[in-house]
Amino acid sequence: DILVVDEVLAVGDAEFQKKAIGKMQDISSGGGRTVLFVSHNMASVEQLCLKGFVLEDGKMAFTGNQIDAINYYLSCNKDIFDIIDLENRRDRHGYGDIKFVDFKLKNKENLIIDSVESYSNFKIVLSYKIIDKNAKYISRAFFNILILDLKGRILINLNSATYGYLYSLEELILRNEIECEINNLPLIPDSYIINFSLMQGFSTIDGFTEGFRFDVKTNKSFDIIPRPELGSIFINEKWHI
Repeated sequence: DILVVDEVLAVGDAEFQKKAIGKMQDISSGGGRTVLFVSHNMASVEQLCLKGFVLEDGKMAFTGNQIDAINYYLSCNKDIFDIIDLENRRDRHGYGDIKFVDFKLKNKENLIIDSVESYSNFKIVLSYKIIDKNAKYISRAFFNILILDLKGRILINLNSATYGYLYSLEELILRNEIECEINNLPLIPDSYIINFSLMQGFSTIDGFTEGFRFDVKTNKSFDIIPRPELGSIFINEKWHI
């Protein structure tokens, strides 16, 4: 028997995902049963699978153990999302009444940058376009930004609703961009993924599951460079004796 599981971990809450993983492990451990797990979440692929297959344009591009398959997938997709103009990307999801059209990183001097330093201050700037000015259901919209490692593990969740920033359609029409200012970015030097979406309740107006990749560089004030294999979060702690 073959069970095909397609992006099951992209939906539901943490409890649902935990049950889904447990069920897949139970089925695959039984004799004569195979689970074909389809996912863009590399951490889940590494955890659940023994073999990996990478498809490109519907054709088999790579087959091997799951670690080699993950490395192949990450190397192939390193630059693809930066090449295509954001407005014309097809991997978006949502109602589409408002569309993201541009993404920028800016430093504290408001200059556009392509990387940031650990524990530095910077801004994520998202530009958008109103497609339907009569989308009256948009009344308490909020922006959500996720920063993940390359295996798809969420490290930082930035949500405007957490701080009470909810926007009506009229407010969104007045501007065409939103800024999220981050102080003391607690990530060690490595490459990361930024996902972003505009939400109304539990519904997505526009969003991407892999928006852009960016690099965090070494802060020159650090005496020792933290290693990614020991964790991605850097806390600016103080020691006393």
